[in-house]
Amino acid sequence: MVTTFNVKAQEFEPAKDFGSEFGITGMFGKEGIDGNNSAYVGFTGAYFYDLKNGLRVGINRYYNFSGAEYAYTFPIYFAHRTKSSRSNEPFVFDTFGEFLLQLFTHIIPGRAEFNAGPVIGYFKSTNQTISNGYKHTNPVYLAANAKLRLTFQIWRFNIGGSFGASYIPSKNFYLVSPDPVFNGNRTSWSLEIGAFLSFSFD
Repeated sequence: MVTTFNVKAQEFEPAKDFGSEFGITGMFGKEGIDGNNSAYVGFTGAYFYDLKNGLRVGINRYYNFSGAEYAYTFPIYFAHRTKSSRSNEPFVFDTFGEFLLQLFTHIIPGRAEFNAGPVIGYFKSTNQTISNGYKHTNPVYLAANAKLRLTFQIWRFNIGGSFGASYIPSKNFYLVSPDPVFNGNRTSWSLEIGAFLSFSFD
């Protein structure tokens, strides 16, 4: 038995959002050498002037980089997002499993957002003697970042995950190690993974 009925999906394309995010960042240098990692929390907001392209800015605080007491970064991104994947087609199903799948695609739309731009920041040194680990060398953080945000929208709330990579010309840390192969390794790029929750509005 095939069942068909129409569901009127709410049409909502917000121009702005604001929310919080958390995750972990790892800074790396030479391949094969352990990186300098830290958890972070932050706030981010965006404005999409034509509902597809816009600007995303934020502030992040880092807690446990080796050699740094704390750090703040300020991303300034150009943002481009895809159209919502919400389905407006009528329900057509013949099993309960197909019904649940189509209900999910009608109620919870997904979209991808691409971010790219500079990140500036400040790192506070611990001023501790380090004999084996990363040492902080530059308080000013400069990076070029590219990021992907995958979002599921439920009414005006957005939940999702983010994945990013950065090139870091400021090279804020170097590794102090008794091994001459590892000693002096400077962090020049990073990887980031996180999760976020935000609220959309006009």
